[in-house]
Amino acid sequence: MGFLGRCEVKNGAWCILPQPEQGLEKGECMRVTEAVRRILWCVGLWLAVLAVPLHAEAAVRDLYQARLPLDAGAAPEQSALFSQGLDQVVRRLVGPGRKLTDVRVEDLVIRYGYARDALGRRVFEATYDAAAVEAALARLGATPWTAPRPTTRLVVRAQAGHMTDQAGAHATLVAECLAQADRLGLPLNPAPPGIDAGEEGAAADSGNLVLALTLSEAGEGQWDARIQTLLGGQEAGTSQAGPATARALAEAAMTHHEAILRARLAPSEAAATGASPARRERRLVRIAVHGILQYGDYVGVASELRTFGALTELFLEEASPTTFIWLTNTNVPPESLIELLESGGRLRRQFGTDAVRADRLELEWTASP
Repeated sequence: MGFLGRCEVKNGAWCILPQPEQGLEKGECMRVTEAVRRILWCVGLWLAVLAVPLHAEAAVRDLYQARLPLDAGAAPEQSALFSQGLDQVVRRLVGPGRKLTDVRVEDLVIRYGYARDALGRRVFEATYDAAAVEAALARLGATPWTAPRPTTRLVVRAQAGHMTDQAGAHATLVAECLAQADRLGLPLNPAPPGIDAGEEGAAADSGNLVLALTLSEAGEGQWDARIQTLLGGQEAGTSQAGPATARALAEAAMTHHEAILRARLAPSEAAATGASPARRERRLVRIAVHGILQYGDYVGVASELRTFGALTELFLEEASPTTFIWLTNTNVPPESLIELLESGGRLRRQFGTDAVRADRLELEWTASP
């Protein structure tokens, strides 16, 4: 029994006789309830120890199962839901900007049905044939990210003096981030309220991965947010979002985080052709954005470039009445970069031009998704 003592029958009942170092008089029985308490304490301690790693890799619950929230009104037709679900699966596997157009979507569906998500919303679920989806992606030259993905610690905190309902904002945004993480296939482990992002990021070893959101109220049920990805306590990328609803902020935060993870961890086009991703050098790229009419447009474009392109170093090189040109340093291929930027819905490649060149992208600002 070790730390408990020796178990014997005494006066017709089971009793645990303590070891001398346990501070009880010789012959004094330790209550069985006290022994059980010690056992449970040790079991709980070991479970806590096992739960400590934050950057453990985790297999996504089901990469090939789509979950689509349904609005309160009439649901879309089944064929439309199948197509939207396939788009979600493809996004999860290879990132934004890809679609499977040479397949009959209904033939890829293994099973489907309806359920409730963590927010209590009714969702449509569909599971797709993994081998068929991967074969279709291979025809596009895309390599799916099927390896276990790192678990991210989510830290949501309020900027001091800028929040009236911190608990409510925390709960709402965490729930929305979990829903978005599930959509993108990114394992997420929320920290309890009051955790400091810097301490959380620096406390563990160099593999620790943290997504930190610092909120301030913007009025009418909206917030502004500073979004940070921390790796081993070091900043890997920062962006600003808002004012926006909790759902829009969660989408911006998870898209920002996904772009950074894909640039560092996901298979690339180079891997599909047998080249080493590590050999792909960073290069200067100019990003020209047309249609900037006011200061709010300028701020919105800069936010989109940082959030969806994971471009943390941006330098304004040139500005005309409606066109701004930013200079940045990236190792993301031009076509992949413009697809990331278009995924936000407010930037799109300029019509009627050679929008994608090795050292320059031409985009239009639409102001709204």
